[in-house]
Amino acid sequence: MNQDCVECQKKDQKIKELKQKIAELEEQIETFGPEFSQVKGLDENSQKLLKENIQKAIGDLINQDPKQKPNQFNAPYQRTQTSNLTEFSRQLNIDEQHTYLGQRFFEHFLIIGPDIEELKQVSEHTNEVLVKPKILYQFPNVNQHLYDVVPIYTFPNGILAKRLEASSQNFNDKVLPELKQIIMQTLQLTKGDNEYSITIPREDIQENSRMTVSQFVQESNPNVFRNIICFEINEFICLDPKTYGCWLCPIVHCFVSYYPFIKFFLKENANIWNQLKLERIEPCLCEASSHEVLKRDFVFMKSKLNTIIDRLFALRSIQVTYDQKYQLNEIQIQTPKKDSAQYLQFLWGCDQTFQTLSFKELVYLISHVLLSQRVILFSKKKSVLSHVMLTVISLMHPFNYKLPFCIFIPDELIDRLAAPCPYFFGVVGEYDNYSSRIEEAQQEDITMFDLNTKRVFYSKSQSRDLKKCIAPIKRNSHLKQLYSVINNSRDNAFKQVGKHKPQKLEKSGSSNQIFKENEKQYMQLLKDIAKSFQTFWHSTVTQHIPVDRKFIKTGSMAALNLQLLSEVMLSKCPKDSKRFIKELIQNPTFTGYLDELYEVIYQQNQ
Repeated sequence: MNQDCVECQKKDQKIKELKQKIAELEEQIETFGPEFSQVKGLDENSQKLLKENIQKAIGDLINQDPKQKPNQFNAPYQRTQTSNLTEFSRQLNIDEQHTYLGQRFFEHFLIIGPDIEELKQVSEHTNEVLVKPKILYQFPNVNQHLYDVVPIYTFPNGILAKRLEASSQNFNDKVLPELKQIIMQTLQLTKGDNEYSITIPREDIQENSRMTVSQFVQESNPNVFRNIICFEINEFICLDPKTYGCWLCPIVHCFVSYYPFIKFFLKENANIWNQLKLERIEPCLCEASSHEVLKRDFVFMKSKLNTIIDRLFALRSIQVTYDQKYQLNEIQIQTPKKDSAQYLQFLWGCDQTFQTLSFKELVYLISHVLLSQRVILFSKKKSVLSHVMLTVISLMHPFNYKLPFCIFIPDELIDRLAAPCPYFFGVVGEYDNYSSRIEEAQQEDITMFDLNTKRVFYSKSQSRDLKKCIAPIKRNSHLKQLYSVINNSRDNAFKQVGKHKPQKLEKSGSSNQIFKENEKQYMQLLKDIAKSFQTFWHSTVTQHIPVDRKFIKTGSMAALNLQLLSEVMLSKCPKDSKRFIKELIQNPTFTGYLDELYEVIYQQNQ
């Protein structure tokens, strides 16, 4: 009897310890990937694999001291030149707690569209309404408020929803063909107006902004922005199939990533949409009732997204290194070599930029941004703003833009144009629609480029004349020759542009289509242009920067004597660049670059 009691006591103690260990495991459950609410969407093999990993982790945990919390799984993953992404799902070194930026191939997948609850409140007599954008789907479904700011940046002017005037009388002849066209549309990877990428500084959406950054991210994304890579499509939302209550509106698929693999993510966005299309296509291929077609709206599509969660989970788990090829069924990813990583963002945006701007126009724009002028670009097309602004930032390398940067400034935040600091903003629209609001800001040193009409405007007050401080790169004959292969329009350097006197820019010429047919040769030309810009910045500016302890102010650990440094640089630099460098030295983008150069000396002083 007593022996049985002792045995029972031992069992009870063992059970108690086991429960304590399981409780500790639950505290660390994010180590195992997506939340358990997401696991239901995995296929049978993925569920089995996840269960095996959890059972193994529990087994490891039981063998530990109960007071010792489990560490993250840090075993390195040995990768061959060609790796199967399925193997990555077996690794438990990807969790919801970042250990470094760039740990995952992408952070989240989002779908942004109209606030459906707001649509339900619209009067039945209203045919068009502007509604607020909202995140309608997020994978993985953790940190739900992390991207609250993203909807207003993807739809800065709100979402225009149009009521579909449908009834039983006109449905088959008029409405049904339009709905089928939306359902059946095939999305190809093209450089259309529906593709764009925006960026958000990590400080805006992540509490811990001092994390270690992977080397690949540092090379390809030196500003360490989060790239919001967007694919915009038209969709319909049926609030009530019985009454044919249906709205037409745009929605956006977004991948959020520190890696600027923009072309790949756009292609994957199209693949996701085409997979969903197969889930909703059946009533379009047969004589189904109108109600069955209406039921295949966005809400139906959203319910089917779980069928691709396992695909996204495997894709998300990639750990990026240089010059690697990854393969998972039809997904193929080839990462660039180290010397090509810095051109990823540039190669996506430069083609449309070079079509839009002549050589001197581009140099003029880069100079104004680099010299910390308040710069605003206007375009009715999101894709144009995205391409041009990302290209300008890329061509400033090795200088990283340190000031406020927003590709689509939301309409509700347009008053930020009165900010006392320099900035580089894009506005979806035309200058004429915003000119009065900008004048009300009464801010000086604003340069405004309207890419719709190819005109440039200045604010009333200008504290300096930058027309004579343009980077002398415009006299670089080799670079001009390279650029002319893509855009051979005559230069227009805004020579006559004054305050309130718009100057119409010449329409840029078309690219050499014969040359573009050879894609490899064309890509090399684009890289040569980017390298020529870097060579110019080196020969004109960076090679003349002295790095010596004597330029640190006496009694200071990390403050430079810019006046002394400026005198040395101006004595060494080419004569035609002195005016530009004199302006450049006083700007935050340049002083930030100086701090990076002097970082080792700063650390030694400490």
